[in-house]
Amino acid sequence: MGFSIRKTYHYKAKKHDDVITFVTYCCSKAGHSKSQTHEERHCQNFEGSNTPKKQFPNQRNGCKAHIVLRIDDRGKWVMTVVANEHNHKLIVSPSKTRFFLSHLTKLPRKIET
Repeated sequence: MGFSIRKTYHYKAKKHDDVITFVTYCCSKAGHSKSQTHEERHCQNFEGSNTPKKQFPNQRNGCKAHIVLRIDDRGKWVMTVVANEHNHKLIVSPSKTRFFLSHLTKLPRKIET
């Protein structure tokens, strides 16, 4: 069983030289997408004409699953909150996880001069 995650919040402690000391990860379906107006759905292409952007189905459905991590006094990451109640179906097949956005790897781009 699986699901995709995304980072929703992190905190950099000033007293620890701006090192991240607190992180929250949530299910990728957490929250709700804002609705777009007709003008926002259209963009101007190179020729100057308006063409509609590619429409994707709304992937967010208000899922409350998340985990909270923090650094303890010894400098080790500790899970302080685990909420694993999803309001949607999870991926059953491990072979399907390669399609998760959080599992995609980004290759470094070469800048040509």
